[in-house]
Amino acid sequence: MAKKINKNKKGEVDKNRLSNLIYSITFLLIAVIITTFQVVTSLQDKKFKEEISDSVAKKVEETIKKETSSEYPDYSSLGNLKRLNIITNFTSWTPNSKLEEDKTKIIIVVDKGHLSKGYVYIKASLDNNPLTRSESVYLKMNNVGGHLVKSKSFPVPNSSVTELLFPLDSVFFYSRLPYTEGSLQLTANYLFMFVPNSRIRIDTFISSLKPAVIQDVSIFYDCVTDEDCSLSLLEQK
Repeated sequence: MAKKINKNKKGEVDKNRLSNLIYSITFLLIAVIITTFQVVTSLQDKKFKEEISDSVAKKVEETIKKETSSEYPDYSSLGNLKRLNIITNFTSWTPNSKLEEDKTKIIIVVDKGHLSKGYVYIKASLDNNPLTRSESVYLKMNNVGGHLVKSKSFPVPNSSVTELLFPLDSVFFYSRLPYTEGSLQLTANYLFMFVPNSRIRIDTFISSLKPAVIQDVSIFYDCVTDEDCSLSLLEQK
């Protein structure tokens, strides 16, 4: 009889163990399902948030481009034109108010074809800041030109340095030396110089008592319809 009772108790224990095991497995499965659901949902939310973020960023970028295009139409058009970079990061100044050869950059441009339009773009700085009223950019093409009139530049976006943009057919400069903002202003038409097989000498420097930097001088241009054109630099000996 005792054996029978012990056998029954053992059966009940086994049943309890099995029940506990089933409960534990069921609980574990539910936990796994919930965790998996949370992870999937989190990943979906993250992807959804990233998609929203990308969409908003694109909209903002498009809006900025539209505003820039309307406010700075000529500057915004430069990306659609051909470009010839002629100066990059050139230190230039006029110590003791005198011009020294190594502070002046001379470039020869060779032209092929006819240009329908063009711009000269200049980026310059003094101590990583814009040029002040005391400094000016001097530019000549084939001995025509002088100190550029910064106030006559086409509008450009705000910058931490000086950026100037002039159409090649209307570059304003002061007529007298030394540089003074009150001097008579003249206009140079450089566009007509760019004819097939032409050679154009470009002289430029910064009038400054402290070392300044010409960060960039580039010519942006477009060709006459149905005609190929190109600008290139002639190696100087």
